[in-house]
Amino acid sequence: MNVPFSATLFFCLCLSSTSAWAQETAEGGQVGEMTISGADMHAPASDAFSPYAGRDFPTRPLWGDTHLHTSLSLDARAFGVLLSPSDAFRFARGEEVTTSHGLRAKLSRQLDWLVVSDHSDAMGAMNEIVAGNATLMGDPTLRDWNDRLNQGGNVALGATMEVIETFAGITGEALPEAIADRRFVQSVWDDFTETADAYASTGIVYRVYRLRMDLDARWQQLAPQCHL
Repeated sequence: MNVPFSATLFFCLCLSSTSAWAQETAEGGQVGEMTISGADMHAPASDAFSPYAGRDFPTRPLWGDTHLHTSLSLDARAFGVLLSPSDAFRFARGEEVTTSHGLRAKLSRQLDWLVVSDHSDAMGAMNEIVAGNATLMGDPTLRDWNDRLNQGGNVALGATMEVIETFAGITGEALPEAIADRRFVQSVWDDFTETADAYASTGIVYRVYRLRMDLDARWQQLAPQCHL
């Protein structure tokens, strides 16, 4: 008897479907439902039920910024940075700030940590020079820097480089004594630490910030002529 090819194919498909249905039924599944056979299953070892069991090393990356300067750094302020340590903390916590260029900025998520690495040398001095601090303006050099910095353009750039090179010892000129006045330096430092204390709830951000200040203070005691 000759059986048409189409009938043969249909018969084979039916056998295949019937066989698959029988296997799925035996394994507790329904027709068309994906099942896992006993061979597919591997009993977990008694001491390794979870892939996280026994792990004793960190697995969560923490995101942050290792090097950030604010307006307290002499060079940063001279080149136009206007944001303060408080602004840096707020930005790291995910708050919106206005940049030195007047633009609104905000992170997509807050940072886990932040290193505010302001220079200890002449910390906060440039803010006061630009603002015309009455005490500092008694010094002719500082008064000249104030005048040129506020002119803007190439004049301000020239004054900026002169300030930086003077503090770096390149010009050979002595630093204005008013900048090194202990009362002035202490006042800037006190504001600095007060800001850190105010943001103590920022956790890691706060601790790294305070660590930086502690290291700076210790380094100044050991090597007052070195630049951080």
